[in-house]
Amino acid sequence: MFLRLVTLVSLVTVSIFLIEATATSAQESDDYKSSVNVSSVYVGQQFILELLFTTRKKVDIELAQEFETWGDLEVIRLLSLETEPDQMGSFRHHLKVLVAIFVLEFVEVTPAVRLTSIDDKAIENIVYFSPIRVEVVSSFDDMQSLSLSSPPSLGEVDGARSPALVPFVIGCTVAVLGIIFGIARFAYFRNLKNSGANQSSSIKPPIALDNALLEGDVVEAYRLIAFSIREFLQSNFDLPASALTTAELGDALQRAGVNADLSRLSRDLLRECDAVIYAGYRPATGRRNADFQLAKTVLENYEGDGL
Repeated sequence: MFLRLVTLVSLVTVSIFLIEATATSAQESDDYKSSVNVSSVYVGQQFILELLFTTRKKVDIELAQEFETWGDLEVIRLLSLETEPDQMGSFRHHLKVLVAIFVLEFVEVTPAVRLTSIDDKAIENIVYFSPIRVEVVSSFDDMQSLSLSSPPSLGEVDGARSPALVPFVIGCTVAVLGIIFGIARFAYFRNLKNSGANQSSSIKPPIALDNALLEGDVVEAYRLIAFSIREFLQSNFDLPASALTTAELGDALQRAGVNADLSRLSRDLLRECDAVIYAGYRPATGRRNADFQLAKTVLENYEGDGL
């Protein structure tokens, strides 16, 4: 019997609590008002959402912004939450929420809050407010286009520059230029010296044919005769005699219109010299003397002759 009585009392208590909670959440829609201070905004513009509602009991309130009914309305932060009792013993709640919209379209949302307790008794109940409608008209503030401003003028850099910096840079520049000039001058005079040495070495002193040459090395004697004849032809007839073979030189003399006797004697002497120098031919003493005298005749009698 006692257990039945306890069970009956518990059921009555729970029923009364549920009735009060239902009465709290079942207020007339006019008691759950929402409003905004703008009718149209631009993307990202922040504005204030006001929520007004009344409860018969003292309640704790949280924003239920995770609910889909908030839609594209983003909560920035809760600005204020005021609760005041009225003459009827109810509690009047006034919330101000800073919000913004980040889509370019017409937005209609239904704000919602969560009641977490009634008279310090834990409960979770969601309260929905009247829908609000806001038109997002532009991506820019006041429909104004973007304008580019000129960059600010560059000011002078006031660094910690040493007074000796400029003289140091000038001195380094002068030193580098002096080094470059010295190197160029040294290279110029060195090239000039080498050029003079090459020119002096390329000028062959006149060779004097002497009978004493025949008493030494025969090959060297005929090498000297060949060299003397070629130098003579090259200097007097502007022919590259030292770069031509004996046969090529004979043809070149003929084309250049050189005297036939001179061409023949020069060609014969050079052939004799080639035989001694390259072919191992060793003429007899009488032939040596004849070749030597013939060479002297060519060099002495035809020198300067415009044959």
